[in-house]
Amino acid sequence: MRGIRDKASLWRGRDCIEAGDREQHESCVLLYSRDSVWRSTAQLSAGGGCALITPSAIQQWWQVKTAIVLAEVGGRWTASWGDDVDRPDYIGSAFIKEYQPFQRLTLSDYQYYSKNGPLPFELQTEVVFEIQPSDDGSLFTVTQTGFPTDLEADPFYNGCVQGWRTTLDNLKNYLEQNSQS
Repeated sequence: MRGIRDKASLWRGRDCIEAGDREQHESCVLLYSRDSVWRSTAQLSAGGGCALITPSAIQQWWQVKTAIVLAEVGGRWTASWGDDVDRPDYIGSAFIKEYQPFQRLTLSDYQYYSKNGPLPFELQTEVVFEIQPSDDGSLFTVTQTGFPTDLEADPFYNGCVQGWRTTLDNLKNYLEQNSQS
């Protein structure tokens, strides 16, 4: 059976504070094989790839204005958000620390830009995307670690918590619309 479970049974999210850092974990069960999730855009995107590293796919499911990805260890993953491509609202850029096709993508050493000014705290987050086989298809997990626990970081952290939930819902919809039989 292909598809996605209803939202009530789809999400398993948790956030916690460990050793002075916050972590955000979001998971969803995708009723596709791990290879199908990874290759979902390979046949659809010029240049091949996957939903995590193909700029045209990232633009659709992550709803970014632009994306640039050099998909290799030591490469870059960069995206911008906002209506004006010449003056984006936000830019996030990270090094690709780990790249294991069909399994794992780790982004670290983030640089963050907001047209409203710099963050009022130091941000040292790492984001890990994992795709693991499950009885129902694949378990897709996003874990973002390294959030500061300072009160001034709360709005940013809370935005990320909600953002990941929305982003994974968008990924689910993207896979449903673009999956090959």
